[in-house]
Amino acid sequence: MEVLALLFFLWAWDGNLWEEVDPEPEEPVVEQSTPVPDNAVDVTQVTQTAAVLTAVGQALSGTSTATQTEAEIIEEIEN
Repeated sequence: MEVLALLFFLWAWDGNLWEEVDPEPEEPVVEQSTPVPDNAVDVTQVTQTAAVLTAVGQALSGTSTATQTEAEIIEEIEN
């Protein structure tokens, strides 16, 4: 009897009956990247350019608080 059990276990071991089998293999994940066109806009450059143009416009029109503060500091230093 033990010999039959031993033969069964050897047969099961050799036949990989205890191998874990995934019932549904996972599909490989394919990452798709969107190509960036050559004429894409760099938001950082646009923001910096807008900030510079706003500051220049305020300085020329005299509405900038930074320009007024600088003028006040220069006036205090001269006095």
